[in-house]
Amino acid sequence: MPEAQTESQLVVSAPAMEPSVSHELAQKRSEAKTQFAPLPTSALQSTVIREEQPAEVAAAASTDEQPSVSAAPTTAAGAAETSARVFHSQADTFVAHAERQTMTAMQITSMLGMHRIHANANAPIPRLADHDVLIEVYAAGINPIDWKMLDGDLPVVRGSLLPFTLGFDVAGVVSRVGPRASRFKIGDEVLARCDRPGTFAQYCATHEDTVALKPNNLTFESAAAVPLAALTAYQCLVDVAQVTAGQRVLIHAGLGGVGSFAIQIAKTIGCFVATTCSARNMHAAKALGADIVVDYRSQRFRDHLNQFDVVIDSLGGKCLTDSMKCLKPDGLVIEIGGLPTRTILRSLGLRGYHGPREMSLLTASRYSHWKCREAAKKHNVRYEYYFMHPSGEQLQRITRWLADRTIQPVVDRMFEFFHVEDALNYSATGHVSGKIVLQVKSAPSPPARLNSLPPASERLV
Repeated sequence: MPEAQTESQLVVSAPAMEPSVSHELAQKRSEAKTQFAPLPTSALQSTVIREEQPAEVAAAASTDEQPSVSAAPTTAAGAAETSARVFHSQADTFVAHAERQTMTAMQITSMLGMHRIHANANAPIPRLADHDVLIEVYAAGINPIDWKMLDGDLPVVRGSLLPFTLGFDVAGVVSRVGPRASRFKIGDEVLARCDRPGTFAQYCATHEDTVALKPNNLTFESAAAVPLAALTAYQCLVDVAQVTAGQRVLIHAGLGGVGSFAIQIAKTIGCFVATTCSARNMHAAKALGADIVVDYRSQRFRDHLNQFDVVIDSLGGKCLTDSMKCLKPDGLVIEIGGLPTRTILRSLGLRGYHGPREMSLLTASRYSHWKCREAAKKHNVRYEYYFMHPSGEQLQRITRWLADRTIQPVVDRMFEFFHVEDALNYSATGHVSGKIVLQVKSAPSPPARLNSLPPASERLV
């Protein structure tokens, strides 16, 4: 395999699956349908106590939908008692959180030095827009975009934004809802790829359209490993490539976060799947459903793989151009690594590329994408650069597969909440099989070296 691939490939093996588990996955996929009916509104809509409503008003509005509560008494005292009982039975956590104004967040405090992330016990709890939900974070997923932002590879964090909270993937419990949010209620167990960074904290906010209900068979830690990686795989295969049963798909880094989901989703759709990984991970890749597994260290994949309809590449460089030689005429290679465009940064809720270094990175990004398009023309294939977008509807479809165990997340390692920097450093090695997860809700007190920051009003500007 080309040297450009070696540093990014996955070489630490994920927990091997038993043959029975692999057989069960294959059986489930054979029964799964590639098209899903629209989600019933009854499954997502429920009685909601909104953030700005008095308790009595919210309780009275929801009485008709609460079968466990008897009809409202005719007396004013009885009505007030029933309203209070309904409110407290549904929203004890709302009362507690409404009184709380601050939280602990693991924030970037400096872009230089050894320890750049510290625990801030005085971070403000996010304020909600009309259609937002506030999620109490039980677990958060680590993604390459997080350490790239920390290291400056994605120039979106500047001194004026510090302290800054990273993180996009979350699994937790809804603790508040915005005035017009209607899809979720307080107490719902959910997962989301948030529309803004901030999940490395006790609470995070996101638009309700990015959220999905968590399957009962998944722990919060397993659920936190799903959103960004699974949505990327799903959107590449279903939205961009529009693959159908019988097509041939090559997925590089098959034991990566995206790769492990892409293999399973492609097999669920009915595709023939090939992947690349290290020799020690070949058994795990087979267990996920790959039909052909190539050891990138001892073999050149382009010598063994050809006539593919779609390639999903997260490695870039020579691996990307070599992948074009494996495609049929008019085949499609989708790049999901590299530098995003200015438009993609804005879709993340971030604004970057301001200084000379940032502008040079933008120029390099444009040149790289142009070079790939020209190479694709030369090989008579198509090239697309893709960055996922959050979608609660699509995430809910993915959770159906998770609920019946048609697909499953692969978790490499879990870190305690206050060891975010260690988790990011491990992710940056490129030696990760599956996903890395932060345990937030069960985290102990912060270590002594992670000193809490004083309130903003007491900090020097």
